[in-house]
Amino acid sequence: MPKSKIPRLLTVLLTVSSCADEATTAPTQSSFTVVPIRLVEGDPLLEVRVNGTPVDVQFDIGNGTTLAVFPSHLGPLAKKQVGIQTSGMSMSGPTGERPIYEVDLIELGDLKFRNARVVEDYHDDEYREWFSSSLDAYGFIGRGLFERFKVVIDVPDRKLTIISPDAPSEQQSACKGLELPLFQGQDWGLVSKAATDIGELVLVWDTGTPTTGILKRRIDVDDLGYTDGDTLSVEQFNISGHELGPQMFEVWDWSDNAPPFDGFIGFDFFSEYVVCIDFPNNRIFVQL
Repeated sequence: MPKSKIPRLLTVLLTVSSCADEATTAPTQSSFTVVPIRLVEGDPLLEVRVNGTPVDVQFDIGNGTTLAVFPSHLGPLAKKQVGIQTSGMSMSGPTGERPIYEVDLIELGDLKFRNARVVEDYHDDEYREWFSSSLDAYGFIGRGLFERFKVVIDVPDRKLTIISPDAPSEQQSACKGLELPLFQGQDWGLVSKAATDIGELVLVWDTGTPTTGILKRRIDVDDLGYTDGDTLSVEQFNISGHELGPQMFEVWDWSDNAPPFDGFIGFDFFSEYVVCIDFPNNRIFVQL
């Protein structure tokens, strides 16, 4: 594996969380908010403001937190500790304890989350140094902040549209396309099942994963001879009766801390299609 790929794979290994931090207060907002997406080295970044201080963070729906910020940027902010997150899980194992803080205000576009919760990022110093120097970003914004909304992820036009439940119907209709249900009761976030040439795959939707990938242990049972970093192409990629193939997977050999799913639908998929996540109704729409 080229050394240049290692940090990107660490992003995959370390930014999936199994649970959200403590709840964030319901926001005050316009019903239809558009936030620009900044792409740096293929990673989607958003600007949030924490107590008025701008912080660029990776948009990572595979992360269960609301907002995780590096200690370097979280330290100077006015905040109070309100708890400890103890049950986070990543692809490399448990994330360990992390303090949860309350801040007066988180702003994302026109959205204002008052008395909001922020968790301290758990990555090690080496990873944070690589991440900040490569992306000029200092944390992750996860799906926990969006659970009341429909969110249209339009990477081709570099924008994220956040639709409030009380938005008028003409604004609600921006969430459209093929309807793909999500499966509830999953500890690893937004999960769909796909019928493929090699059988059914359980996949996590994750904008924080650079490529769509399949765990090597899933295809080892078929003795296909793939090794870490190889690519596997399937002609059939069918989710809930909708054919989205062919689909290319990168093979990842994660033998330790194996998760209870088969792979990820990564950011390369979101780069090709406009995707809307309807969090309240537990479904995803894909515009072909």
